[in-house]
Amino acid sequence: METEDLDKEILLALREMGVSKILFRFDGSGDEGSIEDISFKMKSDAHGVVAKLADWRPSDEMEEDLRDTAYNVLENRHGGWEINEGSYGVITFLVPENKWVVAIKNRPEDDWSGMQDE
Repeated sequence: METEDLDKEILLALREMGVSKILFRFDGSGDEGSIEDISFKMKSDAHGVVAKLADWRPSDEMEEDLRDTAYNVLENRHGGWEINEGSYGVITFLVPENKWVVAIKNRPEDDWSGMQDE
C-alpha cells in the first residue's frame, strides 16, 4: 500500500497559505484514468473574506507531490477505478484535519449478453 501521508513541509506550507481544502477531480475508463483538475479552496473569515491570496498556486514540484499522493489514496481505497467503464469523482484533502475523503461514482457496464454471430 502506497503512503497517503503528505510531506510535512507541504502540509505546513498549505496551512501557512490559508488553504482549507484541495479538490482533485478524476475520471477513468477503458483501463486508463487521470486526475483531470486540481483546485484549491482558501480559508475565509466570519465575513467570507479570504484569509490569504485567492489566486495562490503551488509550485510545479508541490503540485506533482500532491497529485502523486492523491493517486495513492485512490489506488489504496478504490483500486481498479479506471478498469472497463471506470469511475469518476472527487478526492478532497481537508488541510486542517490532514484527512482524505473520496467521493466516487462507478459507471455501469453495458450488458452485451444475447449477442451472437450469425
